[in-house]
Amino acid sequence: VPDLKKRLGESEQRVEQEMKKGERAVAAARVVEQAGRFKLLIEEQRELVKDLNRVTEQIRRGETQAGPALRDIAKRQREIAGELRDVDKQLDEALNALPDEFAKVKEQGREFLGMLREREVPPLMDDAAKAADAADSRGAGEKSGEALARLEELLKKNNGFCKACRGDDEENFPWPEDLAQTMQELMQDRKSTR
Repeated sequence: VPDLKKRLGESEQRVEQEMKKGERAVAAARVVEQAGRFKLLIEEQRELVKDLNRVTEQIRRGETQAGPALRDIAKRQREIAGELRDVDKQLDEALNALPDEFAKVKEQGREFLGMLREREVPPLMDDAAKAADAADSRGAGEKSGEALARLEELLKKNNGFCKACRGDDEENFPWPEDLAQTMQELMQDRKSTR
C-alpha cells in the first residue's frame, strides 16, 4: 500500500505539471491567435484597397454611381477598423494573461502594440469610411491606402511579434523552452490554414 500511494502521488504530480503546461500553452496560443488575426486584417485591407481602386475607375468612366458603390466599401472599412481595435484589445489582454516566464514574448508584444497605436490606423480607416459615405472616392482611396501602407510598414519591423505575423523566424521566437516545440507547431498550423 505505501508503494501504491507513492506511485499515485507521483502520477498526480505529473498530471498537475502537464495541466500547468497546457494552461501556459493556451495563454500563449491566445497571443498567436491575435498575430493571425492581424495578418488577416492586412489582407482584408489590401482587398478593400483593390476593390476601391476598381470602383473608383468605374465611377471615373461613368459605369457606376458613386453613392451605392462606395457604401459597401465604407461598411467593410468600418468592419476592418473595428476588428483592428479588437485585435489591439485582445492582444493586450492575452499579453496580460501570460505568466512571468513569458517576459520576452510580453516585451515583443507590448512593443508591437506601441508601434500599432502610434500609427493610428483605425481613425484613418474611420476617415476613409466617412469619405466613402460622402461619395468621395478620391478621399476614401487616399485614406484607405495610407492605412494599408502603415500596416504593411509595421509588419516589416524587426520585432518578434511582427515576424510571427509574417511567419518569419518562428523557431527563434522567445517561447519558454518547454513550450517552444508546441508553439512552433501551432504557428505552423496557423500558416498552413491560410
